[in-house]
Amino acid sequence: METEIKIFISYLHNTKRMSGNTVVSYERDLRKMMQYFQEAHQITRVQDITETSLNSYMLYLEKNHFAASTVSRSVASMRAFFQYLYQEHLIENNPADHLHPPKVEKKDATDFVCGGSGSASPSAVGQDAERIAGSGNAGTVVCHRNPGQ
Repeated sequence: METEIKIFISYLHNTKRMSGNTVVSYERDLRKMMQYFQEAHQITRVQDITETSLNSYMLYLEKNHFAASTVSRSVASMRAFFQYLYQEHLIENNPADHLHPPKVEKKDATDFVCGGSGSASPSAVGQDAERIAGSGNAGTVVCHRNPGQ
């Protein structure tokens, strides 16, 4: 599995020309996956990973309180990795074909309190900084998470 990850990372960097941060994130996600399979299931060959084993890895991430956004990014990394391996005929079936990330909750603007200095409104719940700043009032607008939410 180590070899396939190295080949894939090289492909992302040299052929796809992905940003350095993206490549580092993919590599970290895939190495974490590899470590899980080696330690928890004694799986060392990428050909031995199944859809069921990928689902068990996702459950492991969720049970260990990884954020939904982290699990979602890991799923994206795994899907890209196994799709690449399948296209390159390094595996016969793509075990990540039906893998779906968890829903990531989006932050609602009403979760924030915005306040300003000068003649800007002292606080506004549910309004974003651009709207307050664009109101023609001079001053600085600062938004922070509403502790009451």
